[in-house]
Amino acid sequence: MTIIAFIAGIIRREMAYGVLLVLAGSTPFDQFMTSDQFIVFGIVMALFMPCFASMVSMKQELGKRDCWS
Repeated sequence: MTIIAFIAGIIRREMAYGVLLVLAGSTPFDQFMTSDQFIVFGIVMALFMPCFASMVSMKQELGKRDCWS
C-alpha cells in the first residue's frame, strides 16, 4: 500500500508523507507502520531518486548528457 505514497513522492517529493497520512486514515501511525518501516520509507524517499521536478531542473541546468550520467 505504501507504493502509492512512493509513486506520489517521485512526482512531488513533499507529497509522499501526505499521501502516507491519507492512506493511514484514522489508524494511528504506530499501527499503520512500524518505526523501522517508517525509517526505511524516509531514507528511500530521501536518497533513492529525485522527484520529477528536480529531474527537469537538472536537465535544464546541466543538459541531457550530464544529467543522466
